[in-house]
Amino acid sequence: MGVANVETTHNDVNNNFSNQIEKAIQRASHYSIHSSKCYDQALAGKLMCKWRKLPSTIYFGLSKNEKDNLIAHAWLRLGSRIITGKRGYEQYTIVASYGDYYADEKVSMNKNIKTK
Repeated sequence: MGVANVETTHNDVNNNFSNQIEKAIQRASHYSIHSSKCYDQALAGKLMCKWRKLPSTIYFGLSKNEKDNLIAHAWLRLGSRIITGKRGYEQYTIVASYGDYYADEKVSMNKNIKTK
């Protein structure tokens, strides 16, 4: 999945690639036999980015619903865009993130990552 607590750059990546990956995952999710949820989609997107050597960050978050039960969510960021799991990701507290980088990529080590 990448290196724990590493967040990749927020610089824009080629929008063509991010659009292609996002649409491919949406299509696959629509036609898959089993229910494809946020975790499956984020992992698939992470692999697609890795194959193209595009630095991405996968996030895992927790929140509570109306009944005070814990709920989990996963989403994937490529550059400045959330390409999977974007619906409602802001309401989750990030508990883990995994980013990858390549020799020419600058990354930041975040021990306590918070979203807006």
